[in-house]
Amino acid sequence: MNNNQAILDVLNSLEVIEQYGGDDAYILVENSIETRAKLNTVGVTDEQILGVGDEEQFCILALACNEGFATDYQDGKLVFIESKEITCKLLDGSEVILSEGDRVLAVRTTTGNGLPITVDADKIIDAVLITLAETQEDLKCLLEGLTDAKRGYGYKWKERALRARKERDYFRSKYLEEVES
Repeated sequence: MNNNQAILDVLNSLEVIEQYGGDDAYILVENSIETRAKLNTVGVTDEQILGVGDEEQFCILALACNEGFATDYQDGKLVFIESKEITCKLLDGSEVILSEGDRVLAVRTTTGNGLPITVDADKIIDAVLITLAETQEDLKCLLEGLTDAKRGYGYKWKERALRARKERDYFRSKYLEEVES
């Protein structure tokens, strides 16, 4: 059992004196010497406890989420669920990363930095669809270019590729204008 799970076990064992769900959810427990002692034994400090309450009570939901002990509340228990990253490598060496846990779409460059793009689900879907369309168009041009090259029409492949890139750039700029407005 890791320390995080030990902390969750203690938090979930505490007697709740008041709770509320919804947008402003909270789960209050008594701030007693015994409660603090239980949490201190698994590594939670008095400062962390007082950061989410006062001398009389504190919120275990805020404590667990703020300190990264829990990611969710399921079936009356605080739980920690590992999130996975979905990574797609791009041709230029950078990566597009979608983190399932917090639903953030990011781009990691070849230098290793992850730059957040958006946390809006609609924008994530739009970005994925735009990338898919661009990739399909690039593949189409590549396949047509290979066919033309076999026939000896190499110059037509270049013309098609340039035309497809101009169209893609035009639609991308229109999309970006729409998103920014």
